[in-house]
Amino acid sequence: MRDLAITVAITAAFTSAATSQSTFEFRSDLDAAADLSPDGRFIVGSLDSGGVYRLDLATGEVLVLPSEGLYAAAVSDDGKFVLGAIAVEEDGVSYQESAIWSEDSNDWSALGSVPGGSCDLSRSSPQELSADGSVAVGLVWVGCDSHGFRWSAKSGMMVLESLGNGTNRASVVSADGNLIGGFAQGSFSRSPTVWGPSGSGALLDPPAGDVIGEIHGISDDGLVLLGEWDSDATIFRNGGTTRE
Repeated sequence: MRDLAITVAITAAFTSAATSQSTFEFRSDLDAAADLSPDGRFIVGSLDSGGVYRLDLATGEVLVLPSEGLYAAAVSDDGKFVLGAIAVEEDGVSYQESAIWSEDSNDWSALGSVPGGSCDLSRSSPQELSADGSVAVGLVWVGCDSHGFRWSAKSGMMVLESLGNGTNRASVVSADGNLIGGFAQGSFSRSPTVWGPSGSGALLDPPAGDVIGEIHGISDDGLVLLGEWDSDATIFRNGGTTRE
């Protein structure tokens, strides 16, 4: 599971497979860490001076990504792709849009928008990447309605099925990009929700989503989900078909 939200300027420990010793280092140049690769090698986040970085804990290199990046949300397993947000200008107006940075091009590529536009200056908000960086998920605005999105390198931006009473967000994705977890507005508040690669989804408390909660993490194989159910930490197994 790759769900990290650190808001202090501390670099996490990098532990060699050959030793159980860990070290911690305070980094005054790094403002926040947003995600960590599964092997603990790459960290992405925001610089204290503004902009986005990728820290390689194996070499100690802090790579400052191109200045278009506003913030980072996730990193691929090999560190070669970073999901974040950039500013896109249209008709003299600057909009925030999800984007992916690639090591090969050393450039950000906007993930695009959807018909319907946005009623404010945010078109989409990035959340997480698949293991190889080919699938991204997050929230996209269609007018003033928020929907989950799944973007793939092959198919581009796709709006996920709107469930519950609207206000949907795709928060996490399995390593292969085929199972997505997040929330939809249920009867009272956020209710745990999953979607598949086709965009169709299901409330985990059908039909109305009466239970309060959401999905925060997914195992690499997509069989185990971590989230909340009725304010309790909950494990969902078999893609969400059972819970404990």
